[in-house]
Amino acid sequence: MRDLNIPRWLLLLLVSLAIIVFTAFAVFASIVTLKKGSNGDACKSNGDCREDLGLICNNYRCGCAYSHFWSDSYSICERRRMVNRTCADDSQCDALGNLICLNVSIR
Repeated sequence: MRDLNIPRWLLLLLVSLAIIVFTAFAVFASIVTLKKGSNGDACKSNGDCREDLGLICNNYRCGCAYSHFWSDSYSICERRRMVNRTCADDSQCDALGNLICLNVSIR
């Protein structure tokens, strides 16, 4: 097989173009994501909310799905807790299973 002989200037041009395209895509994706609503922001559809945080549009406000709750600690929607999982209040527990949060201290 013959070696492919690409001129150095052409190789540099192609690498530079690839870097420019990648940077433009990253900036565009960041701008689009930052324009979307966070928890509690107004919305008209799911596309208006930060899907990367697990948010959907509920009653014209960005929020978590019923099976999830908003975690102030991590700033994302977390799955509601099941039996024998730590919790801070009832809103973090699985309501369909009629679970409540019992803050039991061990002495």
